[in-house]
Amino acid sequence: VADQQLATYIKLAVDQVRDPYRFEPLHSSLREPFDYYEFGKRFFAPMVSLNESVILGEEQLARMTEQLAAGENIVIFSNHQIEPDPTVLSILLDDKYPTLCPKMISVAGDRVTTDPMAAPMSLGRNLLNIYSKRHIENPPERKEQKRAHNQRAMRMLGDLLAGGGQCVWIAPSGGRDRPSGEFAGAVMPAPFDEKNVDMFRLLGAQALKHAQRKTHFYPMSMYTYPITPPPDKIGGQVGEERILRRKGVGIAVGEAIDLVAVAESLPKAERRSTITQTMFDAVFTNYKGLLEQMQR
Repeated sequence: VADQQLATYIKLAVDQVRDPYRFEPLHSSLREPFDYYEFGKRFFAPMVSLNESVILGEEQLARMTEQLAAGENIVIFSNHQIEPDPTVLSILLDDKYPTLCPKMISVAGDRVTTDPMAAPMSLGRNLLNIYSKRHIENPPERKEQKRAHNQRAMRMLGDLLAGGGQCVWIAPSGGRDRPSGEFAGAVMPAPFDEKNVDMFRLLGAQALKHAQRKTHFYPMSMYTYPITPPPDKIGGQVGEERILRRKGVGIAVGEAIDLVAVAESLPKAERRSTITQTMFDAVFTNYKGLLEQMQR
Protein backbone atom coordinates (compact mmCIF):
# COMPACT_ATOMS: atom_id res chain seq x y z
CA VAL A 1 0.00 0.00 0.00
CA ALA A 2 2.83 2.40 0.89
CA ASP A 3 4.49 1.76 -2.46
CA GLN A 4 1.22 2.49 -4.23
CA GLN A 5 0.77 5.77 -2.31
CA LEU A 6 4.32 6.84 -3.15
CA ALA A 7 3.88 5.94 -6.83
CA THR A 8 0.66 7.98 -6.96
CA TYR A 9 2.36 10.92 -5.28
CA ILE A 10 5.30 10.86 -7.73
CA LYS A 11 2.88 10.75 -10.67
CA LEU A 12 0.92 13.72 -9.28
CA ALA A 13 4.15 15.70 -8.77
CA VAL A 14 5.33 14.93 -12.31
CA ASP A 15 1.93 16.06 -13.60
CA GLN A 16 2.50 19.38 -11.82
CA VAL A 17 5.86 19.79 -13.55
CA ARG A 18 4.35 19.11 -16.95
CA ASP A 19 1.12 21.05 -16.50
CA PRO A 20 1.01 23.11 -13.29
CA TYR A 21 -2.43 23.62 -11.80
CA ARG A 22 -3.45 27.27 -11.72
CA PHE A 23 -4.66 28.04 -8.21
CA GLU A 24 -7.26 30.79 -7.83
CA PRO A 25 -7.02 33.25 -4.90
CA LEU A 26 -9.67 31.15 -3.16
CA HIS A 27 -9.21 27.47 -3.98
CA SER A 28 -11.80 24.81 -3.12
CA SER A 29 -10.65 21.30 -2.26
CA LEU A 30 -10.73 18.90 -5.21
CA ARG A 31 -12.63 15.80 -4.08
CA GLU A 32 -13.60 14.24 -7.42
CA PRO A 33 -12.96 12.45 -9.71
CA PHE A 34 -9.76 12.07 -7.62
CA ASP A 35 -10.07 12.85 -3.90
CA TYR A 36 -6.94 14.88 -3.13
CA TYR A 37 -8.11 15.54 0.44
CA GLU A 38 -8.28 11.86 1.37
CA PHE A 39 -5.10 11.12 -0.56
CA GLY A 40 -3.20 13.65 1.54
CA LYS A 41 -4.49 12.01 4.70
CA ARG A 42 -3.59 8.50 3.49
CA PHE A 43 -0.10 9.63 2.46
CA PHE A 44 0.80 11.31 5.77
CA ALA A 45 -1.15 9.06 8.16
CA PRO A 46 1.76 6.58 8.50
CA MET A 47 3.94 9.47 9.73
CA VAL A 48 1.58 10.30 12.61
CA SER A 49 1.96 7.98 15.59
CA LEU A 50 -1.50 8.40 17.08
CA ASN A 51 -0.73 6.58 20.32
CA GLU A 52 2.08 9.08 20.98
CA SER A 53 -0.01 12.10 19.95
CA VAL A 54 -1.84 14.56 22.20
CA ILE A 55 -4.98 16.65 21.68
CA LEU A 56 -5.70 19.31 24.29
CA GLY A 57 -8.75 21.57 24.34
CA GLU A 58 -11.40 19.20 23.04
CA GLU A 59 -14.10 21.28 24.69
CA GLN A 60 -13.06 24.14 22.40
CA LEU A 61 -13.15 21.86 19.35
CA ALA A 62 -16.68 20.75 20.24
CA ARG A 63 -17.69 24.38 20.73
CA MET A 64 -16.25 25.29 17.34
CA THR A 65 -18.41 22.72 15.57
CA GLU A 66 -21.49 24.07 17.34
CA GLN A 67 -20.65 27.66 16.43
CA LEU A 68 -20.08 26.77 12.78
CA ALA A 69 -23.39 24.88 12.66
CA ALA A 70 -25.07 28.01 14.04
CA GLY A 71 -23.70 30.07 11.13
CA GLU A 72 -20.94 31.79 13.12
CA ASN A 73 -17.34 32.08 11.95
CA ILE A 74 -14.14 30.65 13.39
CA VAL A 75 -10.65 32.07 12.87
CA ILE A 76 -7.82 29.93 14.24
CA PHE A 77 -4.50 31.67 14.89
CA SER A 78 -1.81 29.00 14.98
CA ASN A 79 1.91 28.53 14.93
CA HIS A 80 3.14 26.58 11.90
CA GLN A 81 5.86 23.93 11.76
CA ILE A 82 5.51 21.75 8.64
CA GLU A 83 3.91 22.16 5.22
CA PRO A 84 1.20 19.54 5.86
CA ASP A 85 0.03 21.02 9.19
CA PRO A 86 -3.60 21.26 7.92
CA THR A 87 -3.43 17.63 6.78
CA VAL A 88 -2.14 16.57 10.19
CA LEU A 89 -5.14 18.34 11.72
CA SER A 90 -7.41 16.27 9.48
CA ILE A 91 -5.68 13.05 10.52
CA LEU A 92 -6.11 13.94 14.21
CA LEU A 93 -9.63 15.35 14.12
CA ASP A 94 -11.73 14.00 11.24
CA ASP A 95 -12.99 10.90 13.02
CA LYS A 96 -14.42 12.82 16.00
CA TYR A 97 -15.11 16.19 14.35
CA PRO A 98 -15.97 15.28 10.73
CA THR A 99 -17.32 18.71 9.75
CA LEU A 100 -14.38 20.80 10.96
CA CYS A 101 -11.27 20.22 8.81
CA PRO A 102 -12.92 19.34 5.47
CA LYS A 103 -14.51 22.81 5.44
CA MET A 104 -11.52 24.65 6.92
CA ILE A 105 -9.87 27.31 4.76
CA SER A 106 -6.10 27.46 5.24
CA VAL A 107 -4.29 30.71 4.51
CA ALA A 108 -1.38 29.65 2.31
CA GLY A 109 1.70 31.23 0.80
CA ASP A 110 2.61 30.83 -2.85
CA ARG A 111 5.20 28.11 -2.26
CA VAL A 112 2.69 25.37 -1.47
CA THR A 113 0.95 26.06 -4.78
CA THR A 114 4.02 26.48 -7.01
CA ASP A 115 6.30 23.70 -5.71
CA PRO A 116 5.40 20.54 -7.71
CA MET A 117 6.06 18.42 -4.61
CA ALA A 118 3.66 20.44 -2.46
CA ALA A 119 0.92 21.23 -4.99
CA PRO A 120 -0.67 17.73 -5.02
CA MET A 121 -1.36 18.04 -1.30
CA SER A 122 -2.54 21.64 -1.66
CA LEU A 123 -5.12 20.58 -4.24
CA GLY A 124 -6.93 18.71 -1.47
CA ARG A 125 -7.25 21.71 0.84
CA ASN A 126 -9.47 24.78 0.82
CA LEU A 127 -6.92 27.55 0.44
CA LEU A 128 -6.83 31.32 0.61
CA ASN A 129 -3.72 31.94 -1.46
CA ILE A 130 -1.76 34.98 -0.33
CA TYR A 131 1.69 36.19 -1.33
CA SER A 132 3.66 36.61 1.89
CA LYS A 133 5.44 39.83 2.81
CA ARG A 134 8.70 37.95 2.29
CA HIS A 135 7.90 37.06 -1.35
CA ILE A 136 5.69 39.89 -2.59
CA GLU A 137 8.66 42.09 -3.52
CA ASN A 138 10.33 39.51 -5.76
CA PRO A 139 10.46 39.90 -8.68
CA PRO A 140 9.85 43.68 -8.52
CA GLU A 141 7.95 43.77 -11.82
CA ARG A 142 5.25 41.49 -10.36
CA LYS A 143 4.83 43.37 -7.10
CA GLU A 144 1.65 45.22 -8.10
CA GLN A 145 0.14 42.08 -9.65
CA LYS A 146 0.76 40.16 -6.42
CA ARG A 147 -0.64 42.99 -4.33
CA ALA A 148 -3.82 43.04 -6.45
CA HIS A 149 -4.08 39.25 -6.06
CA ASN A 150 -3.89 39.58 -2.27
CA GLN A 151 -6.52 42.31 -2.19
CA ARG A 152 -8.89 40.21 -4.31
CA ALA A 153 -8.35 37.19 -2.05
CA MET A 154 -9.16 39.18 1.10
CA ARG A 155 -12.31 40.63 -0.49
CA MET A 156 -13.46 37.11 -1.35
CA LEU A 157 -12.82 35.97 2.22
CA GLY A 158 -14.72 38.96 3.58
CA ASP A 159 -17.73 37.96 1.47
CA LEU A 160 -17.53 34.40 2.80
CA LEU A 161 -17.38 35.57 6.42
CA ALA A 162 -20.40 37.78 5.81
CA GLY A 163 -22.26 34.63 4.77
CA GLY A 164 -21.28 32.91 8.01
CA GLY A 165 -20.30 29.36 8.91
CA GLN A 166 -16.65 29.69 7.84
CA CYS A 167 -13.57 28.24 9.55
CA VAL A 168 -10.20 29.81 8.70
CA TRP A 169 -6.78 28.60 9.84
CA ILE A 170 -3.92 31.10 9.64
CA ALA A 171 -0.31 31.12 10.82
CA PRO A 172 0.28 34.85 11.45
CA SER A 173 4.05 34.40 11.70
CA GLY A 174 4.12 34.05 7.91
CA GLY A 175 6.37 30.99 8.01
CA ARG A 176 7.35 27.80 9.79
CA ASP A 177 8.91 27.59 13.24
CA ARG A 178 12.65 26.89 13.42
CA PRO A 179 15.04 25.97 16.25
CA SER A 180 15.61 29.06 18.34
CA GLY A 181 18.92 30.16 19.83
CA GLU A 182 16.91 32.11 22.39
CA PHE A 183 15.55 28.79 23.70
CA ALA A 184 18.71 26.66 23.52
CA GLY A 185 17.88 25.29 20.09
CA ALA A 186 14.31 24.25 20.94
CA VAL A 187 11.60 24.70 18.31
CA MET A 188 9.26 27.38 19.62
CA PRO A 189 6.44 29.38 18.00
CA ALA A 190 7.69 32.24 15.84
CA PRO A 191 6.33 35.72 16.68
CA PHE A 192 3.09 36.76 14.98
CA ASP A 193 2.93 39.55 12.41
CA GLU A 194 0.71 42.37 13.68
CA LYS A 195 -0.77 43.14 10.26
CA ASN A 196 -1.89 39.54 9.78
CA VAL A 197 -3.68 39.37 13.12
CA ASP A 198 -5.28 42.79 12.76
CA MET A 199 -6.50 42.07 9.23
CA PHE A 200 -8.57 39.13 10.46
CA ARG A 201 -9.77 41.12 13.45
CA LEU A 202 -11.05 43.75 11.02
CA LEU A 203 -12.71 41.14 8.80
CA GLY A 204 -14.47 39.72 11.83
CA ALA A 205 -15.62 43.17 12.91
CA GLN A 206 -16.98 43.90 9.41
CA ALA A 207 -18.86 40.59 9.27
CA LEU A 208 -20.50 41.45 12.58
CA LYS A 209 -21.29 45.06 11.65
CA HIS A 210 -22.62 44.50 8.13
CA ALA A 211 -24.02 40.96 8.27
CA GLN A 212 -24.54 40.30 11.99
CA ARG A 213 -22.19 37.31 11.78
CA LYS A 214 -20.13 36.68 14.90
CA THR A 215 -16.49 35.61 14.47
CA HIS A 216 -14.71 33.66 17.22
CA PHE A 217 -10.91 33.86 17.43
CA TYR A 218 -9.14 30.79 18.83
CA PRO A 219 -5.44 30.25 19.63
CA MET A 220 -4.07 26.90 18.45
CA SER A 221 -0.65 25.50 19.33
CA MET A 222 0.82 22.78 17.11
CA TYR A 223 3.81 20.49 17.60
CA THR A 224 4.44 18.65 14.32
CA TYR A 225 8.06 19.58 13.62
CA PRO A 226 9.65 16.07 13.89
CA ILE A 227 7.57 14.61 11.04
CA THR A 228 9.22 16.63 8.28
CA PRO A 229 11.39 19.49 9.63
CA PRO A 230 11.79 22.55 7.39
CA PRO A 231 15.27 23.57 6.24
CA ASP A 232 17.19 25.69 8.73
CA LYS A 233 17.55 28.47 6.17
CA ILE A 234 14.50 30.65 5.53
CA GLY A 235 13.65 31.72 1.99
CA GLY A 236 15.44 29.03 -0.01
CA GLN A 237 14.54 27.98 -3.52
CA VAL A 238 11.39 26.05 -4.40
CA GLY A 239 12.13 22.32 -4.29
CA GLU A 240 13.48 21.94 -0.76
CA GLU A 241 14.58 18.54 0.53
CA ARG A 242 11.92 16.73 2.57
CA ILE A 243 12.69 14.06 5.15
CA LEU A 244 9.75 12.11 6.59
CA ARG A 245 9.66 10.41 9.99
CA ARG A 246 6.99 8.65 12.04
CA LYS A 247 6.48 10.62 15.25
CA GLY A 248 3.87 11.71 17.75
CA VAL A 249 2.34 15.16 17.24
CA GLY A 250 0.25 17.45 19.37
CA ILE A 251 -2.27 20.28 19.24
CA ALA A 252 -3.68 22.48 21.98
CA VAL A 253 -6.70 24.71 21.39
CA GLY A 254 -7.17 27.53 23.87
CA GLU A 255 -10.25 29.48 24.88
CA ALA A 256 -11.56 31.95 22.30
CA ILE A 257 -10.32 35.53 22.64
CA ASP A 258 -12.72 38.33 21.63
CA LEU A 259 -10.26 40.41 19.62
CA VAL A 260 -12.99 42.79 18.46
CA ALA A 261 -13.93 43.66 22.03
CA VAL A 262 -10.29 43.87 23.14
CA ALA A 263 -9.47 46.24 20.28
CA GLU A 264 -12.46 48.48 20.97
CA SER A 265 -11.28 48.97 24.56
CA LEU A 266 -7.85 50.24 23.49
CA PRO A 267 -6.50 53.47 22.00
CA LYS A 268 -6.10 53.02 18.25
CA ALA A 269 -2.29 53.27 18.43
CA GLU A 270 -2.12 50.28 20.78
CA ARG A 271 -4.61 47.94 19.10
CA ARG A 272 -2.40 46.01 16.71
CA SER A 273 0.41 45.31 19.10
CA THR A 274 -1.84 44.44 22.03
CA ILE A 275 -4.21 42.04 20.27
CA THR A 276 -1.27 40.37 18.51
CA GLN A 277 0.64 39.89 21.74
CA THR A 278 -2.49 38.65 23.51
CA MET A 279 -3.07 35.96 20.88
CA PHE A 280 0.60 35.01 20.63
CA ASP A 281 0.94 34.72 24.40
CA ALA A 282 -1.96 32.26 24.45
CA VAL A 283 -0.39 30.15 21.69
CA PHE A 284 3.05 30.25 23.33
CA THR A 285 1.77 29.35 26.81
CA ASN A 286 -0.39 26.50 25.50
CA TYR A 287 2.53 25.26 23.38
CA LYS A 288 4.73 24.91 26.45
CA GLY A 289 1.94 23.03 28.21
CA LEU A 290 1.55 20.79 25.17
CA LEU A 291 5.24 19.90 25.18
CA GLU A 292 5.08 19.08 28.86
CA GLN A 293 2.10 16.80 28.28
CA MET A 294 3.84 15.00 25.41
CA GLN A 295 6.96 14.39 27.48
CA ARG A 296 5.08 12.58 30.24
